[in-house]
Amino acid sequence: MDKAKQEEAERLKTLAEDKYRQSNLKSALKYAKRALRLFPNIDGVSEMVTAFKILRVAGKSGGAGGSPDWYKILQIEPFSHTNTIRKQYKRLALTLHPDKNSFVASEEAFKLVGDAFRFLSDKIRRKEYDLKLRIAIQAAALTTTSGGGGTDDTFWTACSTCRLLHQFERRYIGHNLMCPSCKKSFLAVEVRGE
Repeated sequence: MDKAKQEEAERLKTLAEDKYRQSNLKSALKYAKRALRLFPNIDGVSEMVTAFKILRVAGKSGGAGGSPDWYKILQIEPFSHTNTIRKQYKRLALTLHPDKNSFVASEEAFKLVGDAFRFLSDKIRRKEYDLKLRIAIQAAALTTTSGGGGTDDTFWTACSTCRLLHQFERRYIGHNLMCPSCKKSFLAVEVRGE
């Protein structure tokens, strides 16, 4: 039974490689994941899945300002600590290094991981990127809450710098938020009408 699973996993791995060469990343990832589930010990399939995921994320411009989502490329949470970024980079670099892994997509994914690390290691570029990302996240939160028209799950707060009113989800009460207008940080306190 194990031999049959291994052969089917090898076939799926080959299909994944073929789909990648045909520039069909979605199908390549699907076949590689199936091969990994079927027979996890198959050589290079785990690394292939990691590389395909990175390439898939890089293909979408989901980051701040239309740039790649550097945090997703490194497979970490947004605004992660510098040590977390460094550790994850080292882990992915070892997994994807083309000298150690000759499977498809490893070199391309390795370059993307290096680009993400260099970008997030640059304090100035990262600060600008994080600012744009925070604004994008808050803007997305505003569009989802603005449809409710002031229901019980939102509240109004005023920026302490520019004094403009903004509506946010209630879960942000007491948190430091970024003003969508003046881009300054302020403590979210509910403002009630008289």
